[in-house]
Amino acid sequence: MERLVNLSWHSSYECGNALIDDQHRGLFCDANKLLDAILCGHSVNDVTALIDALIDAVVQHFQDEEIIFTAAGYPEALEHAAIHRELVEQAANLANRFHGGNLALGDLFHFLARDLVARHMLGADREFFGYLRPKP
Repeated sequence: MERLVNLSWHSSYECGNALIDDQHRGLFCDANKLLDAILCGHSVNDVTALIDALIDAVVQHFQDEEIIFTAAGYPEALEHAAIHRELVEQAANLANRFHGGNLALGDLFHFLARDLVARHMLGADREFFGYLRPKP
C-alpha cells in the first residue's frame, strides 16, 4: 500500500542552490512519510507528529528560501514572501481544524502534499530559479 501513491523527486526540479534543493527533496520525502503513515494506518498521534514536522520544515524552508532569493536580487521577493505567509497560515488553520476533529485527514494531506509542497515548489518557486544561477 505504501508505494501506491508517491511524490517523486526529479532532478529537473532543482534550482541549483544546494540548500533549497536539499530542502525541496526533504519536503517531498516528508510528504511521502506522511502519506505512508496514513495508508498504513499509523496512530493519530504518529500522523499528527508527521503533520506538525512537515509544517515546521516548510516554515524553516520558506525562511531560508526568502533570504536566498532576496540576496539574489529576485524582484518579486516581497510578493513571493507574501505567498509563503498565506500558505503557512492556511496550513496552520487546516492543521488546527484537523487537530480539533473538524477536518478530514485526507483534506489536510491533499493541501500539504499537493498545494504546499508539490504545486508551490514546481510552480511559483520556478519563477526565481533564474536569479539563483550564476551569471556567465
